Amino acid sequence: MGENDVNRPVFERSFGQIGIYMDIIEAVPKNKDEYGLRHYYIQDLEERFLSELQNTRLDKIKGLFEKQRIWKGVIIESFDKGIVMKIGLNDMEAIEEVWSQHQTNQLQDILQSTLVGYPMKENLRITDIRLRVRLYEDEYKGCKNELSLPDSKFNLVDKPNDLYMLRLVKTFQKQQIEPQLQNFHKGASSINNCLSELLLGLKRFLPKDIVVESRQHLISLVEDHLRGKKYANLDLINKFCQILGDVVNFWASLTEGVLYPLAQVHMQCESPSQRQFHKDLRDRVNEATNSGKIDFNWTKMKHGSILRRILPKESERFSGLCSILPILVDKLDDFDHDLHEYLSSFPIAIQVL
Repeated sequence: MGENDVNRPVFERSFGQIGIYMDIIEAVPKNKDEYGLRHYYIQDLEERFLSELQNTRLDKIKGLFEKQRIWKGVIIESFDKGIVMKIGLNDMEAIEEVWSQHQTNQLQDILQSTLVGYPMKENLRITDIRLRVRLYEDEYKGCKNELSLPDSKFNLVDKPNDLYMLRLVKTFQKQQIEPQLQNFHKGASSINNCLSELLLGLKRFLPKDIVVESRQHLISLVEDHLRGKKYANLDLINKFCQILGDVVNFWASLTEGVLYPLAQVHMQCESPSQRQFHKDLRDRVNEATNSGKIDFNWTKMKHGSILRRILPKESERFSGLCSILPILVDKLDDFDHDLHEYLSSFPIAIQVL
């Protein structure tokens, strides 16, 4: 679209931003009687669509793009009148991705499938919708020029959305990570205190050549060898599996509790060390979540304090089983510490909401 487009909504672009201009060109209401005159129906629908977007937390919307592994470095700033999606760009790669999607006619489909899913259709009382999406080259070029400037930095005080996201993360850390970490330490300690009993019980019913490879393998072994039988240590095995499952599920919750909000923070607000933490964040969460999955082969995992308590000849069979829980809890400890350092390194104090 040309920069002199008479239908272009008023949008004041700030440093490192562009607007994505959306309007509804067709929609099918659930109730056919609701349609009335097309012009007024579409106008009302656009107002309701904008209201729904504005009333949704921005990190929740950002998460929809994160799940698709797209728009890394794209910050969703706001949804403004005229259905203008204001986005900030962290770097050249981010703006080129969005512009390329626009140039290849992918952007419209991406936004339509991402922003107008089942919940939105239900709230808007529609069964189908078609969006038109526009970008303007003058904004693209202006943003590129700004991003090419060396050492551009933002003051966190001037970025209320970023500050709010950091406060969300701080609140999640205080209300979720820290208390859960205490519970997981207690759970791991209780299993560790009964480790000899657990191993002795496993050796009593497992064939000598069996290596316990995963949580799924452990469960199937118990079912195969103890079906219909009484076993004194079965409760201990179940307790181990329950605690491990809780730890893994909590690691997965960090995606929405930490990753998505921090994906809404401009890198220009961060120091180099904060950027490195931010860069490594997803890999750390994914690695821990994957290593705790029910079918993950844990035979290569070894925890130093656990190895000292297992006979060398039994290490191959049981070191992974005994190490996986303390390893995941220790990693969560490290994550909590590094997150605290990240939040504490901003020039202003990040307060709990």
